[in-house]
Amino acid sequence: MQQAIDIGLLDSDPYVKKTAIIGCVKLFHMNRSVFKKQTNYLEQLYTLTADHDALVVINAIEAINEITADKGGIDIERNLVISLLNRIKDFNEWG
Repeated sequence: MQQAIDIGLLDSDPYVKKTAIIGCVKLFHMNRSVFKKQTNYLEQLYTLTADHDALVVINAIEAINEITADKGGIDIERNLVISLLNRIKDFNEWG
């Protein structure tokens, strides 16, 4: 499962990235110790919040919130907020 997530997070197709993001959340819930050993997953999810596809961004933010729920959710930084506000027209009402 980890190899598929690794490849999917770096893929150019937004659907594949979105699926890999969901895979990260599933891996987190299935085996937190394995997920935490792969510290770059959370970093990659934060990187995907700046992706060109709105669905990838929405899924990355939701995944980060779910994974870091015990710490209060996503770390909100100024650059992230500005980026999201500039792209607000790209997001659907659920995003």
